[in-house]
Amino acid sequence: MATKRVTLEPMAEDEFVAYLQWAIPDYAQDNVRNSSWSESEALQKSEEQFRELLPQGLYTPDQYHFTIRDPDLNSNVGMLWFNLVRDTPGKSAFLYQFWIDEAFRRQGYGMAALRELDEKVKGMGGSSVRLHVFGHNAPARALYEKAGYAVTNVVMAKPVNRGEES
Repeated sequence: MATKRVTLEPMAEDEFVAYLQWAIPDYAQDNVRNSSWSESEALQKSEEQFRELLPQGLYTPDQYHFTIRDPDLNSNVGMLWFNLVRDTPGKSAFLYQFWIDEAFRRQGYGMAALRELDEKVKGMGGSSVRLHVFGHNAPARALYEKAGYAVTNVVMAKPVNRGEES
């Protein structure tokens, strides 16, 4: 497979609005699937977290939203959102959201976008990129490991049935 070439273009306001329409419910469902939130509270909690992280929406300081673009196809192939954390030594970035559209997956766009993210963070004076990935998202975990990310801590959970004797 030929190496893909992508650019990270600052997200436009209409793209940001469209992004929130799917990202908030998607994050809610990931937390339900992860057993962090109940179905009845998930959407409200997701909305609250997005409001807390992005109080000024697209224009929240130190929050960067990009459309991932294939310049050869002249097409958008995904998006990413990161925060530049200035209170850590050497400044680190935290990748909040990374998405490659379904039609473009497993074609090298993910790796290309992560390489561009590294360059963007370096150019902003950052020294590392951190992220969270849900344990059930095996394809994302594999991509991150292939891109050089290493596990820094692990949180594990086991459901138990109440009222049953062990």
